Amino acid sequence: MSLESKKPNSILKTSAIIIGIIMVIFIVLEILAREKFDSFSYGSCPHEKLPGKRFFYIPLKNCKFSIKHWESNKEIVYETDENGNRTSSIPTNFNSSMTSIAFFGDSFTWGTMNNVDENYTHYAVATLKDKEDIDASYNNFGVAGYDLLQVLKRMRHNDLKAYNYIVYGLTPNDLFSPQTATLDEQQKHESINIKKDSLMEALKKKFRHHDLRSVKVAGKLLFDLFPKIYINLYILRDSNLAGYLSSSSSPYWDDRYSELFTQLKNLDPDIRSRLIIQVIPQRVQVLLYANGDLSNALAFEDRIRQICNELDIKYNGSQLSELANLENSHFTIDGHFTASANAVVGMRLAEFIYGL
Repeated sequence: MSLESKKPNSILKTSAIIIGIIMVIFIVLEILAREKFDSFSYGSCPHEKLPGKRFFYIPLKNCKFSIKHWESNKEIVYETDENGNRTSSIPTNFNSSMTSIAFFGDSFTWGTMNNVDENYTHYAVATLKDKEDIDASYNNFGVAGYDLLQVLKRMRHNDLKAYNYIVYGLTPNDLFSPQTATLDEQQKHESINIKKDSLMEALKKKFRHHDLRSVKVAGKLLFDLFPKIYINLYILRDSNLAGYLSSSSSPYWDDRYSELFTQLKNLDPDIRSRLIIQVIPQRVQVLLYANGDLSNALAFEDRIRQICNELDIKYNGSQLSELANLENSHFTIDGHFTASANAVVGMRLAEFIYGL
């Protein structure tokens, strides 16, 4: 056999050995990650799906559920009342002489991986009561997993006439998918267009949702040790979705902002007059800000502020400058606010409300 014919075989063998070593390392890392974190379950009160409404659900009523947070090693207790709202250590019943606030949003507002008195909703009302000497109360209508359409649907689903303020904790991921249809139209569209994912699409979803614990741990290491690499990989993962991190125009996000404008404009004027948009940043935005990329870090809230100004809706910023100075604003594996970040946002929101 000639040297030329042996060369390809040698390359194949070397490649196979390298791939094998990488796979072994990956398996070992996955085993170690599973030893360190025996569960990556978020845990929570289960959702109650309303009949015939696939996309509209609320937390189970009168539920109590506890879980040990795998990152903070702390016991987290979730509890809901008779309406499926997360309960509070501050009484939720109120009268006409009190300042009453209804909070809406996704998992950041619900308070995923935080106890009820560590949530920004609690800090806001507690600050009004303790520091501003205002008799205040609130209800938390937040639901983990909600997007814009679901949040607004829940606003319309509840009688909010008695509330002085309606706060929507808006995060970028609330707008990740198109928000043009109603929930009923979205449900009809998806039932018609359900298709089985290809193997590649299934693998992409698996990676994107971080089901592998070694991927989560690797993400934490990148976030902590190599923030610029983490940012680049975040953008590379899905450049369309990551467009909210750019101060330059993005066709995908121009559509999302236009949809947000339309949906907010279509709200009942009475709700809109009492609405406060509280921007909740993702951890990558805080990381951008901490690394000096202020224009891109602030790009999302700049557009939200512009929309609110056009619609005469009250707006409160994300407090990125303060969050960037915290040791940890978000759990670096979990991705939700730490109690410290909730305290910052909650107290600044209270100051904003007090100044109205």
